[in-house]
Amino acid sequence: MAALVLGIGCVFAALMTGMVLSPQTADDWRAVQTWRTEWFLGAIAFFLLGLLLHALQSR
Repeated sequence: MAALVLGIGCVFAALMTGMVLSPQTADDWRAVQTWRTEWFLGAIAFFLLGLLLHALQSR
């Protein structure tokens, strides 16, 4: 359950990154996209962790 909550938090942070930060240059835009990508990768990692823990627990 904790992995699901953390995954949802990462998705929320990725979405909010684009709303809070407004890039002025191309380099700023690339930095924001990098941060979003990192948040989405974190979300994927937490979701996969949750699936793995669930599979191990049901054995």
